[in-house]
Amino acid sequence: MLASMETCPGPELLAFLSLLNYIEQDDSKASAMTSRNFFVLSGNVSHIPRQFGEKASKTVLTVAVDEFWTDRESGERKKRTDFLTAHTFNKKIGDFILAHVKPGYQVTIDGRIRSNSYERGGERIYTTDLEILRIDAHPSRSEASSGELE
Repeated sequence: MLASMETCPGPELLAFLSLLNYIEQDDSKASAMTSRNFFVLSGNVSHIPRQFGEKASKTVLTVAVDEFWTDRESGERKKRTDFLTAHTFNKKIGDFILAHVKPGYQVTIDGRIRSNSYERGGERIYTTDLEILRIDAHPSRSEASSGELE
């Protein structure tokens, strides 16, 4: 029996209903499902955004994403930071990034993953690119509370 709406927080209830929906699917429906190429990335801008080209300009943004965990043996809290580069060819998104996004800002990016390859010096180079489809950006909490905004 499902708990009432007042006792279940929203995300947990949605996850539970999603799990129930998954369990209730039979094999014929599961094989007919389509795949999706979509990611959500949330982190802090680490470098000044850059734009390359003039006609079909490419705007590039580097985001620092932290991962935290507790070491099982020592019990020590650990942190690792990955620096991920995302780009867009969309002029409106690129102009927004250049005008409003600065290092230290917190961003949430929705996008898709692209695999590309090119040849350099006779060698085939393979890349995996993060393409920005939508971005939300706002100053970090410390900048907003200290009045460092322009």
